[in-house]
Amino acid sequence: MYTIVQREHQPSSIKNCSRSAHNKLANTNVRQPLTAKSDNIKLPVARQRRYNRKPNQRNRSTSKRPSTTECACNFSIQVICSAKDNKWYIASTRKSRRGTSSLQHQHHIPLDPKHMKCHKNNMPTNANKCIQKMIETGSSNGAITAYVQDEFDITISHSQIATYRQTLLNSLLDNLTNKQDEEGNVVKMSSVDRLLKLLESNEDVSYVYVTHSVDSKFVTCYKSSSENTHFGEAMTKDIEAWRQELMVEDSEEILVALAWCHNDEKRKMVMFPTFLGTDMTFGLNRERRNLVTFAGIDGHLKSFIGFRCWMPSKQNVAYQWAYGAALPHLIGSDNTLRIKLISSDAEDALVSALEATINTPNGPLRNAKFRKDFYHLVCQPWQKFIGTCDQSHGDFKRVTKRIYDQIRSWFNYCITKAEFNHSYKCLSKYIQDNEMVTKPTFNCNIQTLLASVLKNIQVVGNHYFMETTTFGFIGSSIVEGTNPGIKRGTFASLPNMSLDRSTLQQLKQATHKALTQNVDYASDMNKFQNWTTSMTSKYLTSYMEGIACKNFDSRTMYHVVYVGNKRWYVMRKQIMDQFKGKTSPSNSEFEHTKYDRVYCVSVDEDGYMTCACGYVQDYLSPCPHCMAVLNEKKFIVPELFHICWSKQFNYYFGSSFGMNNLASLHNNLVECHNVIQKESFDSRGAYRGCNVSGTSFLEGKATEKVNQPEQVYIVMEAIRKYIHFDGPLERGCQKFKKYIVDKHDMPTDYVSDDECNILRDSMSDDEGKQSHISSSCIGSFGNVHSQMSQGSVVLETLLKPQEVNSIEGGDLYNNTVACLATIKTNEQRIEWEEFLRTFSAKNIRENNPSFATNRVNRG
Repeated sequence: MYTIVQREHQPSSIKNCSRSAHNKLANTNVRQPLTAKSDNIKLPVARQRRYNRKPNQRNRSTSKRPSTTECACNFSIQVICSAKDNKWYIASTRKSRRGTSSLQHQHHIPLDPKHMKCHKNNMPTNANKCIQKMIETGSSNGAITAYVQDEFDITISHSQIATYRQTLLNSLLDNLTNKQDEEGNVVKMSSVDRLLKLLESNEDVSYVYVTHSVDSKFVTCYKSSSENTHFGEAMTKDIEAWRQELMVEDSEEILVALAWCHNDEKRKMVMFPTFLGTDMTFGLNRERRNLVTFAGIDGHLKSFIGFRCWMPSKQNVAYQWAYGAALPHLIGSDNTLRIKLISSDAEDALVSALEATINTPNGPLRNAKFRKDFYHLVCQPWQKFIGTCDQSHGDFKRVTKRIYDQIRSWFNYCITKAEFNHSYKCLSKYIQDNEMVTKPTFNCNIQTLLASVLKNIQVVGNHYFMETTTFGFIGSSIVEGTNPGIKRGTFASLPNMSLDRSTLQQLKQATHKALTQNVDYASDMNKFQNWTTSMTSKYLTSYMEGIACKNFDSRTMYHVVYVGNKRWYVMRKQIMDQFKGKTSPSNSEFEHTKYDRVYCVSVDEDGYMTCACGYVQDYLSPCPHCMAVLNEKKFIVPELFHICWSKQFNYYFGSSFGMNNLASLHNNLVECHNVIQKESFDSRGAYRGCNVSGTSFLEGKATEKVNQPEQVYIVMEAIRKYIHFDGPLERGCQKFKKYIVDKHDMPTDYVSDDECNILRDSMSDDEGKQSHISSSCIGSFGNVHSQMSQGSVVLETLLKPQEVNSIEGGDLYNNTVACLATIKTNEQRIEWEEFLRTFSAKNIRENNPSFATNRVNRG
């Protein structure tokens, strides 16, 4: 089988005609003919010419010429055969142009023996075995050189270790891929054949690939079957061009695309599928194959790669096969439905293929959302034009930092569309009022960047992802951080490697990384964390335990008021200090525009606590506002946190040790995970919140009126009314005071979002315009061959398909759902929300006669 054409190496030099043979001799103008010995060499026509050489001249390539004969070393050994007795002898001395030979080295500069490298051929056998063993276990070059120096008193260089690595890599591939013909001769295989043989012989790897031949066209190959696939006209033309370059016969097959995943990586994809990033990296092999990867975050906030695919090109159809066919086949279609968010850069073909797969009604990624990353959309163009600006102005750093932080706040701070619009207006005014920014060149670059962000705001703005899990990441930085690990380290994939060698390095890297992380996670299991006294220290990972303690300690910064119906208002205490006349920093002193908010923490009928700030859905754990409501340490229990933050889940789930040695514990983890996936997410795929039903929180005094000053509640309601009627409230602003009235004098037309219980809709304005790809393109993408490892199949059987929690209603429910499905534009959505708000206010007044009576009496 063949792959993309690429010259594997440069033409080797001809013996006795190396590059040094072309050098002219010093102080010589005579061009000497080739010697009789070199005349016997069959040179190419282009190389048959005279060289400026002395008769019998010999190139010296391994030794340095001494400056004078007095400082030359006369060490030499002459082996002769006697004509008398036909025996071999070693001559003790002989005469040369340097003088009488000696068996002792002379005139060398003294060197420390520790700094003298030992040649590989002179290396002891036990030292060779030790070096090979350390390379196989992933030891670094520095560790190997230090250990060999201490253990064997031998000095080796990093270049020698690189030679060891290459030799070991070649031997591994030769042992796996060598085959013999009928006569017993070794048959040389192509890099693609060796690659497929390598994957087939590895029991821990699952793979699927597509081949092409003139007769059968595109064929997708699975483990025990194959099927024809249509790639499209563009890909067909590329394949035909490859075949012409390779000059292969019509019956020969060409590898089009190949995707694979290691069992250790698939285990992480099964455990943590909620938020993933995807990207393409290059420079990993000499066949010019690009690699598409999916990366995620585990419970220790460590990144992992869970899917890899060698791509034939950067065309849309190639990405569609990787996302729509290879990904669900390797990690399971049920697992792809649990993916909630996918982030990537702004590459057009990748984005269009990803969005098409997501928007396909029955596609494997139909439950996911797409988000462009902050780095490629903002950071790269920002750094590019900042480098071309005149930075001599005294306020250059301060002004540019304020602009940059303001733009960044749209990705991770603004929680409503109104806040985003207000923040954008503040930035526009700041740019107009600043003399430095109004310069034509600087202003043009800023406006270009802002136009790019505004164009993509629906796929980047934080207010569009309030119910989505991102773990605090605002882009595909997890992929950008993972890709360099493929190209560096002890198992690096290099541009001069063949396809099979590069893949073998990645497989070894996956195995080594899994082993290293498991060692770290095992030590974390029995680690005593003396810096915390919480009830979750034995259950949560160190990362989440630190976050939980930080959020719990932050509870003292907030006022909490219970307002009935299992709802609490939470507000910063600093707002009350400002209200009472104490000074506080203004918005101009912050890195970006900030807002004063009153958050509503609520508990639904099933005991799930959530907060309007969106932190609970983002991190799958309690936010500081929830901690302020819970208030006491006895209520902070492991059940409040998603199982992905459990140490036991991260270490035992899906592992061979957990399944074989701790079957009971493992079964409990599987059952708990399946229950959480079924009950903790609503019909839209949003996390319902932290489950407090297992605590005594709702049974105590938590639902009673909190002994807060009446003034705190009045300020909270005033701020909520200001935000509702006038818009976002800038931090430190006191404009909300105009709504400071008696709590019984609220206007009848004001009904909060919580009372209306309006469903927040994050549908994009141009949702109806999104393209779709046919199910036939996803289901069959060519001659696909695949093989699923036994461990991979076991991982898929652990999890049950996630069921959608929907409330079955009568005609009213069905009609409402049908009406929601017809909303496609932003204007239609606004009209629908306004109708619900008015209709709900009317129902509240009609269903509560005492409410209207009290207002009449007060009038």
